[in-house]
Amino acid sequence: DQACSTILTLFSTLSSLNATSLTLPQLSALSSLQPPLPSVTPTEIPPGLKADICHYVLHCSSSYGWMGRLFFKKRLTLTLRKIISLQTSIPPSDIILTRRSSPLTPSFYIALDRTRSEIVICIRGTMSLNDILTDLTISQSSEPPSEGTRHQGIYTAAERVFNGSENVVKRLKEEHPDYRLVITGHSLGAGCAFYLSGMFKGGGYRPRTFCYGVPCVE
Repeated sequence: DQACSTILTLFSTLSSLNATSLTLPQLSALSSLQPPLPSVTPTEIPPGLKADICHYVLHCSSSYGWMGRLFFKKRLTLTLRKIISLQTSIPPSDIILTRRSSPLTPSFYIALDRTRSEIVICIRGTMSLNDILTDLTISQSSEPPSEGTRHQGIYTAAERVFNGSENVVKRLKEEHPDYRLVITGHSLGAGCAFYLSGMFKGGGYRPRTFCYGVPCVE
């Protein structure tokens, strides 16, 4: 209420003044009407977590394939599997599944990282017309289990990734019971990763989730 009152006072003051003839005392008076900014205490990121953040961003970068390499001005004559392998040091034979995007379904891949003992699901961000269609499906839904509204296009995309990955993850988990499930994505992929993490938690998994450039999804 105090913030709203301050904003109304500010607009009222501005409307009564000619902006081209404001004096320094008037400008000082206007600046005093600005609500104080909340204090933020810097949080030190633990070294292990910082290393993980730097590692999984390589997965997100590789998910863009040749477009990602074009951004970094590197060789383009490589397949998606080879690009993923080159940037993440995971052998092509351990990139278990790759999927192209389709309407309301983002491009994603599943990889087995034997060095880190992880099953990684990486979801690409917007790069195709199919992805733009997902972005623009902005109708809101409040169906369970969500407690509020959600971006229906991204949620539907996450459901489709879940349907396309659940059996693969289940099989890999049976073969490697000690491996952790990691879900990561950038932009549109980050929004999907956010929802997908909840879906896998509902299935009894405890995924680690790393989202980069998350859009407003709820």
